[in-house]
Amino acid sequence: MKSTFLLFFFSFMSVAVFAQNGIGFQGIARDPQGNAITGQTISVKFTIGTFTETQNIETDNFGVFSATIGTVNTTEFNNLVFANITDNLKVEVDGTTIYDDKFNTVPYAKASENGVPSGTIVPFAGPKSNIPVGWLYCDGASYASTGMYGKLYTAIGFSWGNDGGKFRVPDLRGYFLRGVADGTTVDPDRAARTAKYAGGNTADNVGSYQEDNFASHNHTGNTSTDGNHSHSVGTRGFLVSVAAAGQDHRNGADGSFDDTNITTYGAGNHSHSLNINANGGSETRPENASVIFIIKI
Repeated sequence: MKSTFLLFFFSFMSVAVFAQNGIGFQGIARDPQGNAITGQTISVKFTIGTFTETQNIETDNFGVFSATIGTVNTTEFNNLVFANITDNLKVEVDGTTIYDDKFNTVPYAKASENGVPSGTIVPFAGPKSNIPVGWLYCDGASYASTGMYGKLYTAIGFSWGNDGGKFRVPDLRGYFLRGVADGTTVDPDRAARTAKYAGGNTADNVGSYQEDNFASHNHTGNTSTDGNHSHSVGTRGFLVSVAAAGQDHRNGADGSFDDTNITTYGAGNHSHSLNINANGGSETRPENASVIFIIKI
């Protein structure tokens, strides 16, 4: 004869225990005649939104069974945002649903643990492998807009990109953050801002990106001047004189050279143009230190 399972009671554990170990749940298993199902192993499946886990649990001599939700699928459980949770808790025993309803009380420890508003971005000083639960790396990855990431989607939407219906988190790898100009002229090129990923925001909106740039400017330079001056030029071998008919004294024709100098005309006080060579590295940047940015789900 197939057994049925009736919900006995559902309770949250103490604040300290809850934050570390999950949600305490107890029920009692009875057959159709109301007799307790004692000393048997039952399969209990817990579902909260997209989170699911199944536990094999032994009933006691009174048919009572106890479980701590979140001890099997710990990673997904820790990503649940209990501060504003709207999903039902569903409990199935050997395929039969015995509970499917809203939480009657707020799991206070988890709510306080997740009290930062969804969409908040903070710098994190550790490696991405140590990102705390309830946070995501700002690497441009895409996530489903429902389930455990629903609150984040509600907060940021497709501002940072639309990957076939999945929303993207900001990609802040290597970027500094800048406040939206919000119509002011603080960002004079705000209308030209672009989306890094398809479907993301452009122009003067959250989620838009901007390449590095220099403001237009000029450089001036001057060479030193020596005032009005002239230069001397040697005239060795140039025409000196013609002494008599038939005698040629040019270019040393008589076996001698005339070593004299001539003076050029003055060019007046003047300067010369100056070419300035390029200098610097591959980008313009202030002194900085590397962190990673994370966003609250």
